[in-house]
Amino acid sequence: SFFRVSFVFRYPTMEPYCKPDFPFVRGVDWRQIAAKVLDRSIPKTLLWVDANFESGDNRNLQQAFTSAGIRIVKAYSTEEGVEKYQALRGEVGLLPESKFRVITNKTRTEGGQPNHKAGVELTTQLRAAGYTGPVLIFCGDLVHGRLDVEGQVYVLLANHNLAAKEFGCFGTPFLYQQPALDDETASSFFAQLVSQGIERKEKDGFVKYYIPRESTALGDPSLPTRIFTEVEAMLNRSVQLQDKQVVLERVILIENGGLRKRFVDALKALDAQPGMDWPQHPTHDACLNILRSFIPETKFRNARPLLLWHQTRDSTEGCVNKEGYRVDKVGTMIGNQGYYGKGIYFTNFPTYAYTYARVPRTAVMKKGKICLQLSWVLVGRPYHMTKIEMGRSLAPGYTSHYAVVKRTEPISKTPTGLPDGDEVVIFQDSHMLPMFIVEVNTRSA
Repeated sequence: SFFRVSFVFRYPTMEPYCKPDFPFVRGVDWRQIAAKVLDRSIPKTLLWVDANFESGDNRNLQQAFTSAGIRIVKAYSTEEGVEKYQALRGEVGLLPESKFRVITNKTRTEGGQPNHKAGVELTTQLRAAGYTGPVLIFCGDLVHGRLDVEGQVYVLLANHNLAAKEFGCFGTPFLYQQPALDDETASSFFAQLVSQGIERKEKDGFVKYYIPRESTALGDPSLPTRIFTEVEAMLNRSVQLQDKQVVLERVILIENGGLRKRFVDALKALDAQPGMDWPQHPTHDACLNILRSFIPETKFRNARPLLLWHQTRDSTEGCVNKEGYRVDKVGTMIGNQGYYGKGIYFTNFPTYAYTYARVPRTAVMKKGKICLQLSWVLVGRPYHMTKIEMGRSLAPGYTSHYAVVKRTEPISKTPTGLPDGDEVVIFQDSHMLPMFIVEVNTRSA
């Protein structure tokens, strides 16, 4: 069986287009928090708020969480859930999603009466208490659920226990299990897409596989639906365009055998390379751990493959899909050598990628259609950039550069709130692989 999920996850973007959703976290000792992130002695913790833990489904989930080594903290009401979070906050409350998560049901009996917005109310109160991490709200009707969570941030809706299990077990996302990281199974993977009715078109040097929204359905266990669902979740991490509603219309997979083989070879070589430990420094830990919290656990512990967003005029048909990203082309058109190094720039935040569209942002919105590239990159050992250094070369002993950005300026030491975005700079062509074209339409909210 299969689950369908929907993220609502917004970070503030470039001024003046959006205001921050989260209150700033002030007076925080980020060095201490960074140390906690790296402390393996702190168990992965799940705060679970539900009025009935004795149902068969919930008992099975509890067994799955416990077997995965997850510490479960139970609460039976919104009030108790907030109290339990307050008690935990000194230990895990400000850690990234890799250490702490929240699950709640949407409807439960509280005060003797059914409360159909109990999960939303819990989320609101946790945000007011300082929690900025992910919340999974379990609901039977996703359509009404999306209406109820409108305006909330970083909320995952689910209507199937598999969603709760993967979320609560801190599982590796499905897209990180696909054959871009395993060359031997690529042929069967793409053959399966075609066998399930996905349109295939050969281009000059690469192949496209088209997954439109209408080819997916709730509860559909097919490979196309799983791909579309996870890309949609990643897209909705940070989508807020003035008064526009952002809708994923189509996902196009790019298959370029030569580029994929080059990427897989680089992946294996980098993963086997010594000296690829994660950089640790009190001044930089807080910013670098923002990046680290996005990197799922895979078997490639040194190469650290990550799916990131890129905005390019050429994302639908041009040279990127045929030749791959080319560092030697940086600056050849407009002379910009790059604020944080002469490389190719990616981000974890789709909204931040929009700001680099070659056409004016207002024109993009009027046209109503946006295309983004979602690509594999090898983060490896990132170097934290604390200031703008136009066109600088890769720092010795590192694989990539990383900057956390607030109002177009890099954050040098201690974040005083959530960033407007981030920038990952890659310096080797073989460390990048275009994988998806993501077609988005914007409509009036």
